[in-house]
Amino acid sequence: MRLYINGGGFISDKETYLKILNALNEHYKKDSLYFVPSSELRSKLNISVEDLRPYIENLEINRFVYKMEGEYATSTFLSKIRHKGIDALKSGNVEIQQSCTFHGPDKLKVLEVLKRESDMGNPYYVPEKELEDTTGIPMDKMHMLAEELEYCGLAKKVETLYPHFTLQITNAGIEYLKNNEGFFGEKKLKHPKYEVFMDDDKQYRFRLKAPNGEEIAVSQAYKTHANCMNGIESVMKNAPIAEIIELK
Repeated sequence: MRLYINGGGFISDKETYLKILNALNEHYKKDSLYFVPSSELRSKLNISVEDLRPYIENLEINRFVYKMEGEYATSTFLSKIRHKGIDALKSGNVEIQQSCTFHGPDKLKVLEVLKRESDMGNPYYVPEKELEDTTGIPMDKMHMLAEELEYCGLAKKVETLYPHFTLQITNAGIEYLKNNEGFFGEKKLKHPKYEVFMDDDKQYRFRLKAPNGEEIAVSQAYKTHANCMNGIESVMKNAPIAEIIELK
């Protein structure tokens, strides 16, 4: 990745990180609570928001800065220097130990699903298929995301029957999600909903959850994902008109 400057040349990654930290530090000296908009950094450094985002996310993961997503998560965000970033400026060295290559809102969507399960006291790893169905992220992209989340320490990944896997959020992932909670707003995943998952016998099931997140019902086992989806459609169609019968 190259960052072009007004003179037409480019500066190295280390210089890029230091320039970003320096720009954030200038604002920190004036107001320690101020988060600098990406548009301001982009203008000051003469860099596109697409090229700026990976730098900021790598600085965030390595705890040099805080980052929050803006109103338009795909193109805007805010950042603020941390004490570690100030120390890096004093030493003139930025050591990036964890460097992620897959950036963007999809990462936050997956972490939100993982955290929701964790908050509800479910210690198990969320199956890849459930993540795909809940977030709408296709399988090939979900596989790349899982690798990225594990590499960056934001989630733990366990491979099951090839090519499937399961994920569980880490403490670092919870902190990362908290720092970016502004991304969700009204788009945050809510209940009630049907959740599709794979059980221990590698068969598909679905469960219905109430608005408060509590589990209402769990389905029978289905051999295929398609049959499981048909089961959900049947419940949605027939439940509203079904009679209530008390068995004695």
